[in-house]
Amino acid sequence: PETVDHLSRLIESAPDLTVAAVARSGGEAIEAAGDSQPDVILMDIMMPGMDGYEVIRRLKLTEATKDIPIVLITALEGSEEKARGLAAGADEFLNKPVNTTELEARMLSLLRMKKYREQLNSRIQAETHIIGGPDPGASGQAVGGGPLVLLVEDDLKDARIIGGHLDEMGLTLRTART
Repeated sequence: PETVDHLSRLIESAPDLTVAAVARSGGEAIEAAGDSQPDVILMDIMMPGMDGYEVIRRLKLTEATKDIPIVLITALEGSEEKARGLAAGADEFLNKPVNTTELEARMLSLLRMKKYREQLNSRIQAETHIIGGPDPGASGQAVGGGPLVLLVEDDLKDARIIGGHLDEMGLTLRTART
């Protein structure tokens, strides 16, 4: 409860953020997300009822909440916890105690990305309506494939290693040479 109150005050102190709802359990979180349709969800992993991982999985399976960015906050340490949260569908991961500046910056970044995604979806819908189909390159997907990734890395060795991992993941890599 103290953490929820503290985070609510942190969010309210940011000029561009407002708390839409507060939930104190996993079930309440799912209900509140569906009812209030927030722009961003800030959630602890450890909650009564069901943990944050399960809440994320359920939110991402629901049409009305699947595109809401989620920031996980936890006192748990270790890269395994971060990987588990991101695999469940979290967009960001913050450790407690939460740094106010970092919280605000990450949430505003997620809000910008959400806005751009909504603008892109509107564009695709308009193109589909007007010309009968979207521009194949407009969705950020490679023609005939999955997501297109731009890798910015000045070390050729590191770029090859990262490119190999991306290729294994089925992602199309475009490189720019200078």
